[in-house]
Formats: sequence, C-alpha cells, structure tokens
Amino acid sequence: MNQKLPLPRILLTLSLVQVSAKGADPIDEVVSYYNGHCVNCNAWRQFDMLMQVESVADTGTRQLFSEVSLTRYIVDFDRSHLFVASESKYMEGAGAQAQSEEAVRLCGMVTNGKSSRKFVFPGRVHSYTNSFQAGLAALKIPDPRCVGLAAFPVEFYTDPAAPGFERIVASGQLLIPAATSFPSKQTVKFEIERELSLKTQRGLSVTNYEYRLDTLMPERHAVQISLETPAGTKTFPQFTETYQWSEMKNIFVPKRILRDSVGFYEARAGSTGLPGVKDGERYNLETTVTFHWFSLNEPLEDGRFALNALDDIAELSKLLDPKQSKADTLLAP
Repeated sequence: MNQKLPLPRILLTLSLVQVSAKGADPIDEVVSYYNGHCVNCNAWRQFDMLMQVESVADTGTRQLFSEVSLTRYIVDFDRSHLFVASESKYMEGAGAQAQSEEAVRLCGMVTNGKSSRKFVFPGRVHSYTNSFQAGLAALKIPDPRCVGLAAFPVEFYTDPAAPGFERIVASGQLLIPAATSFPSKQTVKFEIERELSLKTQRGLSVTNYEYRLDTLMPERHAVQISLETPAGTKTFPQFTETYQWSEMKNIFVPKRILRDSVGFYEARAGSTGLPGVKDGERYNLETTVTFHWFSLNEPLEDGRFALNALDDIAELSKLLDPKQSKADTLLAP
C-alpha cells in the first residue's frame, strides 16, 4: 500500500536584501508567480511548433546511450484539433563502440474534435479513438505547457481523468504557505520541503523554484533528496532544469531547456546490454530541449486535421526536418 506523504511545508528563508514589495504577503507573492505562469501557458490556444530533444547518458568514464527526438505540434485547443508527428532515434554506446542503433521510429496523431487516428511507422500500425482526450492520452508525448511547472517531460494526459496540465495547475495550492528570498537582483526564489518516510529510512525532498523579476517566468527548477543513514545525512540531486523564454504577442513561450539529472542503467528490451555495465549502474543524463515556434494564436489550416493527413510519409518527414521546415532555431550556427 502506498503511504501518503504529508503536505509540503515551505522553508521560510527571508532575504537580507529587500522584499520585492513593501508589506507584500510572501504567501500571496509566491503563489502569484506560479499562477501567473499557469495563466501564461494556458494562453497558448493555437500553435505550430517543432521541438527537438537531445539526451546523452554517461557514467563519467563512458557514454552509455544517446537519443534524439523531433516532435511537431499543430494544436488548436479551442476546437479540440490536434496534429502531432514525432520521430526518435536511439543509440546504445558511442562511436565505434556502439552496440546497437535503432532505426528512426515515426508516429503521428491527428484528431478533429470527434475522432482521432494514430499511426506508427515502420509497420504501418493504425489505431483510432473517439475523443480528443483519448487521442492525447495515446500519444505519450510531452505537453509543452508544463515546462517550468514540473519536471520535464509531463505527458498530455496520463489518463483522461487526470490531464497533466490541469492537474499541475491544481497542485499550486500545495505552495501555501511560502516566503521569498532573492539570490540576485533579477530573481526570486522559494523552496518546498517535503518529509519522506521510506521503509528503512527517513529524509527530505527539497524543491527549488527561481523566477525572474522582469518576466515573472521560471528560470530554474531543481529537486534534491536528503536521506538519513547510519553514516550521516546523504544528499542526492535528482535534477536541475534551467529555462530560456521568448516573447510572442505578449505571451512567453519556451525557447530552450537545459536539464541535468541522474538515472540507473537498464538494458532495453531485446538488447543484451553494454559489456561491463550492470543493470542499476548510476549515470548522469544531460538533456537539451530546443523549441522553434512557427506561429502562436493564429488560424491553422483545417486540412492539417483531416484523418488522412498521416498518409503521406514524405510530408511527415518534411514537417520534422528543421531544414526543410525552416526551423532556424534548431539549425546549428
């Protein structure tokens, strides 16, 4: 049975510099940053965007694997219209020592508000759903609206009853009470400390958020865990994310995410694994996520949301090619 964790209590770390507003309630102040971020991302009603995710895992002495994915989003939330195409490539090992390389896997999803179609290539596997929410749940791709609100990636819908973005927005209530500190003249910081009760250990999970004072958007998000052991308290960083934002039509959209995290190696299905690497071996994972925004809150072509829009493999590949689609942000300088 899963043990319920207590509600987080916020570390009250008052600044020695100044408070951002005379007499401001630190509780209201911190919640306002989070809620303002949610409102900003919910303002993306229609958009066309290409996202590239590059990840490299290494132990410090050798590279374990790398993965690159490209995802094209053409979304109209107001009409429940969606077109998504995605491809990914995974390589175990590196260079001449690479053990295996997966061919590009291409998939797509289109929904017109009433029905959805999913397509996976190679294999030409098709599946259909009868709702916008069910289509999103089948995608298993990141919801870009969640950038900075929670650890990347958060899927659109883990299940139709618990949509990722809406669930995260609702969790903002857990940020009460709070106080602020100022690491620099440009940023405001707050911390959430949650007590952990494990079977054999006790400890803390500490979440740090930093927001810029000029844009009110998140600049950094980090989580670390401290565990009590017979040898003393040990601290384990879980991840750190830093964000860059662009402004379009007075709305902020993510430009780049730099993420450092830790993981534990596990051989992929059908693979014998890497020689000399044991399952469970700890590794560092560096991930760079880059976004190119073609449009925001502009009318989108109805033809893109026809169920037969996935039939042309060459067109899907073109939409995912940064050069052919003129996604300048993703092209190397």
